[in-house]
Amino acid sequence: MTDTAAQIEARAGEALQFLADTDELAAELKTETERALFRYKSHANAHFLAISGSVEERKRAAERECEPLYSDYLEAMRKSEGLANQRRSRALEIEWARSLYANYRHGKM
Repeated sequence: MTDTAAQIEARAGEALQFLADTDELAAELKTETERALFRYKSHANAHFLAISGSVEERKRAAERECEPLYSDYLEAMRKSEGLANQRRSRALEIEWARSLYANYRHGKM
C-alpha cells in the first residue's frame, strides 16, 4: 500500500473511531435535551396553574419563573447539537475518503 492510500485509510479510520466512540454520548446528550425540555414545560405548566390573573399574565409569570430551566434546556441543546455537528462532519469525512480512495484505486490521482 502506498503512502497516499495509507493516509486516506488512516483519516477514514480516525473518523470511524470518533463515530463509534461518541455513539453513546450522542444518545445521552439527546436524552438530556429532551429531559431538560420536559422539566421546563412541566414546571411552566405547574406555575401557570398556580398563578392567578389573566391568561397572558399567568403565561408571562410562569415563563419568568422557569427561565433558569429554559437556560438549562438551551445549554443541553447546545451540547447535543455540537456533538451532532461533529458527527456529521466526520461522516462527510468518511464519504470524502471513500471517494478519494476510489479515485486513487482507479488511477485518477
